[in-house]
Formats: sequence, structure tokens, C-alpha cells
Amino acid sequence: MNGVFGSQPLPPLERKRILWLALGAFIFVFVLWQTESILLYPFRLLVTYVHEMGHGLAAVITGGEFISFHVYPDGSGIAFTDGGSRHLILLSGYVGTALFGSLLLFAANRVRRVRLVTTACGTFFALSALLFGGTGGWTIETAVTSFFAIMVGIIGCMVFIALARYASRTINVLSLNTLAFIIGFNVVSDFLFLLRNQDIGIGMVTNDAAAMAKLTRMPTLTWIVIWAAASLIMMGAAFIFAFVEPERNSEAI
Repeated sequence: MNGVFGSQPLPPLERKRILWLALGAFIFVFVLWQTESILLYPFRLLVTYVHEMGHGLAAVITGGEFISFHVYPDGSGIAFTDGGSRHLILLSGYVGTALFGSLLLFAANRVRRVRLVTTACGTFFALSALLFGGTGGWTIETAVTSFFAIMVGIIGCMVFIALARYASRTINVLSLNTLAFIIGFNVVSDFLFLLRNQDIGIGMVTNDAAAMAKLTRMPTLTWIVIWAAASLIMMGAAFIFAFVEPERNSEAI
């Protein structure tokens, strides 16, 4: 396992380089977020893509069917599922996205062969687009948004595979950290949006927290708080195991 994961303490210079890359990615994302740069748009689409895949994969894992998912040009999305655990399907959108970002942050900074992580991301986007980027009914709108979802997945795949194949390890780490931090910022932003708009969804479809509230008869705010807490705990744990724990191991030598 030592050949893949950084289970052995890294040399001081390597640890510093990893920390500086992570800090650089965080500052870059923070500045983009403050300026509301158009550069965030493609990342927003990827985050929505991951969110809807979270719903669909939860359906499959719990014995249901993932029919299709759609991504809208405004950055919203919707997934169509049949059967499975409704509770876990609803939970796996926002929390699943936070889990994806947390695993990405950990892997980007602890996996030695980081190009494997980049390749895995590209493969994920390609397979999910091809397997689940169908339609929930062939209206003009669903055809366009289904095609849009497929294009997001394919373009995402091409970018990640190109990074893995041609970019240096430093660029791969920086890129993965950037995506992980953007996912983290989006998770916080989405929960703040839910707090202000607890019943808003797409068309006749309510948002995940409101749908869970109807399913469980617990207040929407309760689910927003629970999901936000779970997401922040996962992201905090990823930060600790990616950066703090290696430093402790090094100091113990």
C-alpha cells in the first residue's frame, strides 16, 4: 500500500510543497468566489452533476433504478429514480456531494500516484454520462438538458484524462485541490440558499430538504441543519487526515 497511499511520513520539503499547493488552490477559489467569476460556471455544472449522481447511485445501491439525470444551463439539476430507499436517495444529493469533495481532498494530498485519482475522476464522469445520461421523457426540454448533462460528463472526462496523461504531478494536485475546495464552497453556498428558500425547487419538484421534510414530517430546517453538520464534519475530517495527521506522524519520528 505504500506505493499508492502516503502512509509513510513525507520529507519536510514535500510536506511543505503539498501544503503550499493546497493553500494556493484555496486562495484561488476564495478569490474567484468573492468576484463571482465566470470561471466558476463549469465547476458549478460539475458540482450539480455530482449531486444528481449521488441521488442516482443511492437508488441503485438501495435496490432501486437510476433512470436518468439532467443538468440545466443555470446550474440546477434533477435526477429520476424508481424504487430504492427514498430517505437515502434524498440524503445523497447534498451529503453525497460533500463526501465526493472530501474524498477528493484526501486523495489529492495523500495518494502518491495522484494521476490515478485524476484518471478515476475522468472515468467516473465518462461512465456516468454514458450509463445514466438518458432521458426522463423525450420533450424538447428533457432532450436538451439530457444532452447537456452528457456533455458536462464527457468534457469533464476529457479534461481529467488530459491532466492525468499530460500534466505534471504538481498540476494534478493543484487541479484536484481546486475542485475539492470549489465543491466545499458550493456545499456551504447551497445550504445557505436552502435556509433562505426552504420550499423552492425545479418546477413542481421541491428541493431535497423540503421533500425529506414531507417524507418524515420533520421540519425542513431540521434536515438542512443535519445535512450541513454531516457535510462539515466530513470536510473537516478530510482536512485533518490530509494535512494535520501527516504532520503529527512526522513530528512523532
